[in-house]
Amino acid sequence: MQFGLHLLFVLLLFILPGCGGKHAPQSSGASSAEVGGPITFVNNGALTYDPSTVINMARFSETHPRVQLEVVEESDILARLATLVAGGEEDFDITEPSAVNVPQFISIGALMPLDDLFPPAEMARYPEGTLNEITGKDGHIYGKPH
Repeated sequence: MQFGLHLLFVLLLFILPGCGGKHAPQSSGASSAEVGGPITFVNNGALTYDPSTVINMARFSETHPRVQLEVVEESDILARLATLVAGGEEDFDITEPSAVNVPQFISIGALMPLDDLFPPAEMARYPEGTLNEITGKDGHIYGKPH
């Protein structure tokens, strides 16, 4: 659990520059430390009660004071993502849905393929059944195996 949480926050740092949709600033020469704005981190609710999540979010906020984190719990996740996708908005940056919800998220276009982040050597470490949970019918990988 601890390793997965740390990996999630590392992924957050790597994915942030590529995400932002319509809110992404134009090239202004600003360093990444100067970039700010809200980041919506959608998770399945389990991390909310994990003490390391609280610590890591506080640490992230200290090192990125202009970035605001918003956590949306699973009870709201399906309705919120469906509304965002249907409205053409891309208003979340990171999501960690339950494996059972991944196919629904793929079908409504709420997830982008992450194949480039997980080369075959990395994916070979996981059992086949786990990979099926995060692989779309198109063969693309849409998440990190649990």
